[in-house]
Amino acid sequence: MNRVLILLLLLLCAGCSQVARQEVPSPTVTATVTPSIAPTIAPTAAPTVTMTVTPTVAPIPAVSQTTQVTPTPDVSPPPTPQQTPATPPPKTSPVPTVSPSPTPEVAAVTVAIIGPDKVDIGSTTVSFTEDMTALAALQVACDELGLVAEVRGKGRFSYLVSIGDYKEFANGAQSGWVYKVNGTVVSTGIGMTKLQEGDALEFCYTLTLGEDV
Repeated sequence: MNRVLILLLLLLCAGCSQVARQEVPSPTVTATVTPSIAPTIAPTAAPTVTMTVTPTVAPIPAVSQTTQVTPTPDVSPPPTPQQTPATPPPKTSPVPTVSPSPTPEVAAVTVAIIGPDKVDIGSTTVSFTEDMTALAALQVACDELGLVAEVRGKGRFSYLVSIGDYKEFANGAQSGWVYKVNGTVVSTGIGMTKLQEGDALEFCYTLTLGEDV
């Protein structure tokens, strides 16, 4: 900078000398000019400010999740035992089924002998035959029961006198034997009444001409 000032001063002085030489000579005035030169200030560069902004991130609290896991029991199917193939039974011929032959129903009538005061002397079932009469059924029943029946007359005129120890009029004038077929007292002779299959025949000893039987 000083060198520049000095150079400028020398140039000014030389110029002035040439002008003085060409014009009327004048007294030499020596002037010292000190130029006021503002100092040159080099622009100062603006300082570079570097700002590092670090964002503050709040830490996320760790969430502890405890998951209870129930252990699955190991359920294994039991081992399948090895089965020995069964030996098939020997083939047998089917035994024919023999159905029992139905027993044929036997046609029959029942005969009951009842003493005084409705005392049961005996009863039985006799096979029924065509045209069987009450007298015929009584004779078969007495044979089976071991009793003796006394009968007067024959056929249609047969009349019952006694069975066993019970005799007509032995216990009063109104005592004797009457008979019933299917619960009904019959007034005809025992040799005349024909029976049907399944009939119930009763011989009853009465003390009051049949009112007590």
